[in-house]
Amino acid sequence: MILTTFYKENGEITVNLESSLEVRQSTVDARNESWIDGSFSSEKYYIDNNTAVEKPPKPDKYSIFNYATKEWEYPVNYLSTVKANTQSLVNVVAGEKITSKYPEYKQRNILASNDTELITATWDWINSIRNLSNTTNDAINNAQNVQEIENIYQHFSSNLKEL
Repeated sequence: MILTTFYKENGEITVNLESSLEVRQSTVDARNESWIDGSFSSEKYYIDNNTAVEKPPKPDKYSIFNYATKEWEYPVNYLSTVKANTQSLVNVVAGEKITSKYPEYKQRNILASNDTELITATWDWINSIRNLSNTTNDAINNAQNVQEIENIYQHFSSNLKEL
């Protein structure tokens, strides 16, 4: 059996083939791509001058490999999308924390009780979560990269557990 790697003009690996010489030749004839001997993972390699070259380490799960520059980079507008998605998650998690302890009916009952001490304690706790959520969302908005956003969210999660 022969191992063959097919790739695009930009060096992106498209297919690895294990076949007989005859099958490889018919596949080469059928595909409009270059090829080299051997089997190389598209996750770890690209092809440059008919040679498999190992990609640099992927910095994080969000990066995509740019075959023109041979570097990892973020997709266009990706940071904005990650920020918006993480801010939405912060709001949902904060809301769930509040309603897990004080569902809406319980909040109404506390307000109706006219117990000033209970009302103050309840709203202080709820406001502490809202403040944490708002501060976290502001920090996410000012973040410069995805790793910073992930760190901010982890900090938020650990602080929320303490409340």
